[in-house]
Amino acid sequence: MGNQRPGAKAASNTSIEISFTYQGIRCRERIKLQPTPANLRKAERHRIAIIEAIEAGTFDYTHTFPRSKKARQFAKYKGSGMKLKDYLEQWIEQKATDPLQHPAGPRTDLAQPDNSTVRPHTNW
Repeated sequence: MGNQRPGAKAASNTSIEISFTYQGIRCRERIKLQPTPANLRKAERHRIAIIEAIEAGTFDYTHTFPRSKKARQFAKYKGSGMKLKDYLEQWIEQKATDPLQHPAGPRTDLAQPDNSTVRPHTNW
């Protein structure tokens, strides 16, 4: 597993780990590449591109590492980086506990229509 590069190292026989700091948090992500000297150089270049994107303010964690456990932590929007199944389960659970989610509470005036004020439309 030989050659080590700053910020990129062999994590196993089949993956390379890169490390960088994002929003003050040390991040380590694995890339599925055999840790050959050429692949370690590629991983280091990828790491440098990530650091440059972070400095430029254009880095998107969920786009770069969509399967990462940290993707949800750094998501720009609620639900980003979340699997559809997990999002829908959370949404269903939320609806089950409060089916009429409204800041003012449920509207009771719509519960029973007043049929005495319904008039047929005659201008056809």
